[in-house]
Amino acid sequence: MAALVPFPLEQPGVAGLNKEGRNTVLGPEWATKVDNLVIDDEGRLATRKGTRALAAVDLPSDVEVTWSMVTGAGAIQTYCTTDAGIVYQLLSGVWTSVFTGLPDGNVQFAAVNGLAYFVRSGTALVHRQATSGGAFTTVAGSPSGKACISMYGRLWVMDDTTVKTHATVLDPTSAYSTAVELRFAWEKGNDESVALAEFNGNLVIFGKGNTVIYADPEDPLGGSSTFSKVESISGVGCLNRDTIQNVGRDLLYLSSKGMRTLGRVIQEKSNPITDAAPQVRDYILDQVIAATDIRVKSGYSPKLGLYVLTLANTTLAFDTRRPLANGALRVTEWDSDLNAPSYDHNNGLFMSRGATVVRYFGVKDGVSSAGTGGTTLTGEFESGWLDFNQVAEGAGILTKYLKKLHMTFVGGNGATVQWKWATDYGTTFRTAQATIPVPTTAAQYGISQYGIGKYGEAISIIKKT
Repeated sequence: MAALVPFPLEQPGVAGLNKEGRNTVLGPEWATKVDNLVIDDEGRLATRKGTRALAAVDLPSDVEVTWSMVTGAGAIQTYCTTDAGIVYQLLSGVWTSVFTGLPDGNVQFAAVNGLAYFVRSGTALVHRQATSGGAFTTVAGSPSGKACISMYGRLWVMDDTTVKTHATVLDPTSAYSTAVELRFAWEKGNDESVALAEFNGNLVIFGKGNTVIYADPEDPLGGSSTFSKVESISGVGCLNRDTIQNVGRDLLYLSSKGMRTLGRVIQEKSNPITDAAPQVRDYILDQVIAATDIRVKSGYSPKLGLYVLTLANTTLAFDTRRPLANGALRVTEWDSDLNAPSYDHNNGLFMSRGATVVRYFGVKDGVSSAGTGGTTLTGEFESGWLDFNQVAEGAGILTKYLKKLHMTFVGGNGATVQWKWATDYGTTFRTAQATIPVPTTAAQYGISQYGIGKYGEAISIIKKT
């Protein structure tokens, strides 16, 4: 009998999801299925965190937007909206209605001078009248806006034809004037206004097919204002307002040509040739076509380095910490029923699952606000079809079939692992199962010698065949 020849597959799937090449032979670094996993701090595939409810009682209907802000006193205020058009605030662990009467909950929030504001297309600007406990009310004479942003003590509001801001800095209830006439801003003809953003201290105005950047937005209405257009990029706009997130020193968003970072779009101007995630480009765009604007949302956690995008039938997590060699971001996929991600101002993320607002936290899904219950997370990884010629030198002269699989796991004590494999492009899988054993000691150096508190629990490194 011929000797077994090892084919090393180091850190399989470490490049993340690749939907574009799923029907071809891919290298072992790619995954064609990578559910409920993330790229961990060491660059390996690992199970994502779980979810824990923020309140003991759910909302009356499905959540569309989550948002939080920090007041001038350093307190975190947390809000959400539902598809019934009601805005809620989390007060003493209970969701309390603070504004009603909207057609739906697809609003955009912003904070100015420690107060919360929000806009919705066809609805006048709404603001909170006091930092703590003040009522929410519409701002008399304010514009109706589809998007807004807070910059330099000003609230900027976009509608179909203009971008407006207010006369008195730090007072978004003062009179509004037009700062930008959009029909003159677009480089080529007309465009549909979509969103506003801040980038390197500049105001960014997105249409669906154009991007315009204005510098010096501190005093756009003053007589000596230097507020002016400094960049105009035709052919690249933004598909959806709520896909825009500041990620480190760049801006990530979804265009009609895939995911984009504004820094690279500016460098390439009107001929963008790169995509922030080309390996899932068509997959994302197909999901956007099937989704409503309410479903397409994003959130970003600087601490986790995660940009999370919810689409029609999936949730995608982009790792912004370690791009691939070509600059593309590694992508994994999460449960399709997660929605409305946002930064929680505490190094993590908020999301919703139906009528429940949750924090991205812990090791189980569906944990109550009291920390009880929950279900075990199941992560799933599938590689693409592998040609072992690409993996082991000289493999091409051998007869190749899977005889033995030997894998190393970090952590996962007590977890059940199931392997499955197929050959010759078949669809019938064979399976095998094993349980990762629990270490016999609970601390790295033993309980009695150093104590649990000083060194914590062990991280087991276990090999299974």
